[in-house]
Amino acid sequence: MRTRPLPLRKSLGTEFNLRPDTERVRAGALRVGDVVMEDFDHPVIIMQLNSARGSVTIHGNYVWERATGKSWFLGKFNPIHMFDRALPGEY
Repeated sequence: MRTRPLPLRKSLGTEFNLRPDTERVRAGALRVGDVVMEDFDHPVIIMQLNSARGSVTIHGNYVWERATGKSWFLGKFNPIHMFDRALPGEY
């Protein structure tokens, strides 16, 4: 758990980092546990990832859902589809 509070520009007044620093990566390079941005202010933790037949299928949870809820289908992507992945240390 974090020991110092997040800057308001990242947390928007919540306990979660909704605007992590990111890097662009291909879907084929993602791993379970990575945090990707589904949309602006919507970081998703990858809970399940399957690569088969030239596609990558991703299931995840929003960071505020933690791992308690059932993961949901984020999508089926070409391995070269680009994602914004949170940098190490952001989560």
